[in-house]
Amino acid sequence: SMLEVLDLSWNRLGSAGAESLAAILRHPNMTALTKLILGGNAIDDAGACALAEGLRVNKSLLHLELWINQISDNGIVALMSSLEGNNNDTLTHLCFSRNHTIGNKGWDAIRRYLHSPKNISGQSGLVKLNLSRTQTAAANTNALELLADALCVNRCLQNLVLTGMNESRCCGTITGGGGATSTTTATTSMEIQSIGDMLCVNQTLVVIHLGACQIGPKDGCYLAKCLESNTTLVELDLNSNELDDRAAHALAQTLLVVVVPCTAASSSSSSSGTALCKLNLWSNAGIGESGVWAMVEAARVNKNLVQCSVDTRLLGRDHPAVQSLRFALFLNQIRFRDFLLLESCHKLIPSIVGGQPTSFTTTKNNNRAPATRHDLTYLLFQNLPSVFCGRKKDGTHNCS
Repeated sequence: SMLEVLDLSWNRLGSAGAESLAAILRHPNMTALTKLILGGNAIDDAGACALAEGLRVNKSLLHLELWINQISDNGIVALMSSLEGNNNDTLTHLCFSRNHTIGNKGWDAIRRYLHSPKNISGQSGLVKLNLSRTQTAAANTNALELLADALCVNRCLQNLVLTGMNESRCCGTITGGGGATSTTTATTSMEIQSIGDMLCVNQTLVVIHLGACQIGPKDGCYLAKCLESNTTLVELDLNSNELDDRAAHALAQTLLVVVVPCTAASSSSSSSGTALCKLNLWSNAGIGESGVWAMVEAARVNKNLVQCSVDTRLLGRDHPAVQSLRFALFLNQIRFRDFLLLESCHKLIPSIVGGQPTSFTTTKNNNRAPATRHDLTYLLFQNLPSVFCGRKKDGTHNCS
């Protein structure tokens, strides 16, 4: 079969359908399928175990999505086990968001897989893991600590999505003195600090999403301090948390450190500074005018910072701090595009202006002349798809 992508989301397949698909994955002629999307199909542990058996044999699948299903501990254990050792060396993307409660067995299976020899050596393993809004048993208060422990030595995972880990944590009650009860749902400070400690030593993660994890000002400052030792993380999402101006100032101070160019982040231990170029601070009600101005200064000094989202609803889009941040980021985006054009698009630009593939040339006053950096940047705006901000029909740019 030449089928490469199969999307069967929202088809009520259930476990019976998953078992049929597992048989297809085991078929020797199924060598072209690289992406399988099974979200919203009420697949339970039995279906996950069947898919796991298919993954042990299949050598082509790269991308598997199992969001919004009914998979819990037993299914996770089976799926993680199928990826260990020499069972499967091809799967790189696994999306497991919005599933049933993960208990100790499930989190330990994930930790064990991320800590497996092939992941430590960087030989093969998952590159992206999405666990957003997956329900976590209230009794298991160290889920993020287990992940962080494994990622301290993992050399494969580059993109980790943990959005809403706190929102989806199952509520549990603790009985105190006098019979009083309290509900425990919050991500603990110890968990967030373990993520920070991991970022100090991990040299492969490029993107991490920690939105809606109830990260407070103290933990935000701790993460900022840890980022000073990280030279590979390019994108950090902290939206919908409880950060305030103190955390914003701490993050801005980290961005002021001499940085590694975000276009060629080095994993060398001799590198210093942060490689961050995308920072999402949207919907953090505690970040006010002072925090935004701190980000303005960071964007002016750190030319790699091309995206920094703050909640414009708090100050208003016309506030001087918001406008200054947008302008500083716009200038960085121009510089970044210019760099990409000169370093990465040298074969594309000549075809746009009619030159030879081996030379940068453009037409000025009907005469052939060497292209300048300004000429090439202009051509990029006019001819290449927008990367960071959209160009309107009238030619102006919307960099909100």
